[in-house]
Amino acid sequence: MAQESNAAQPVLSFGPSTEVLTIHVVIEHSEKPGGKFSPSKVIDPVTVRKEPDAYSPLTIIVSTILSEDNVDDDYNDCIVTILQYK
Repeated sequence: MAQESNAAQPVLSFGPSTEVLTIHVVIEHSEKPGGKFSPSKVIDPVTVRKEPDAYSPLTIIVSTILSEDNVDDDYNDCIVTILQYK
């Protein structure tokens, strides 16, 4: 499994860590530069879990969150992917 991202888009990476971590993600948008931010409409995360097998001894969990900025109703304005592995 490989994670691919657009080099022009920000990607944040945390870990690996020996501690349990909680990441709180808030998705907001502004209709103009310097404008007030408000919550975007969000579709619940789509989560995929891959159990360890002979080829990959890791448990991998991928959650993808889609959001929409209330302008065009297409839900591709912000896509957040959270990749966890143990």
